[in-house]
Amino acid sequence: MLKLKIIFTVLLSLFLFQTSKADDLKKELQKYMNEIITEVREAETPEEKREILNDLFENLQGSFEVAKNSPLVPEEDHKGIEILYCKINERQNELNGLNGFERVPDIKLNEFAYFSLQDIEQADTLLTISLTTLLLIIILAILIF
Repeated sequence: MLKLKIIFTVLLSLFLFQTSKADDLKKELQKYMNEIITEVREAETPEEKREILNDLFENLQGSFEVAKNSPLVPEEDHKGIEILYCKINERQNELNGLNGFERVPDIKLNEFAYFSLQDIEQADTLLTISLTTLLLIIILAILIF
């Protein structure tokens, strides 16, 4: 009975540790996204806003590519990474008016930045990506940008 209690305690501790780590990573991602939103809002011209957003989208896509090709990333995370990659690509196409999307008007760039980054941040896909992969993506995105 004592062994069972010890095993249960260890498993519960590991679960709580993993949950807190996931929360920490999501908070770090939120912090990063909020910094980008602030940078877009503070940009003086629509061209600067578009450049910041295009750079972000390209950096995130690059991070997803590196993560997908990394031996540290489990195979089951590849689908989640691909979904996020496509979501980012759609947002970039919408920003620039490509592939059937209407270009985001200059006056709506702040709103678009907020909506896009919140959409990425809250993506259900983030829940299916392992902590290792999420950490790698965040580190790469922050280091690249």
